[in-house]
Amino acid sequence: MVIHSILHSVYRKMDLDSPQRYLELEMEAGTTLSGVIELLGYEDQFDNMLVVVNGQIADRDDTPNDGDTIDTR
Repeated sequence: MVIHSILHSVYRKMDLDSPQRYLELEMEAGTTLSGVIELLGYEDQFDNMLVVVNGQIADRDDTPNDGDTIDTR
């Protein structure tokens, strides 16, 4: 499945001048949001992070669907 992560400047680990705003991730079906956050390297910040999937607040155990957009704040 493919999901999209919005890259806010505070979380970007790449060139901050890059125009890239989204990261496309290929994930195995059944991967939880905790797994996505870990893959992005934000696991140490997860407890202080608001995670939104397609505009709805989500829990760490939620499983995104193919094509979902994940926004971390």
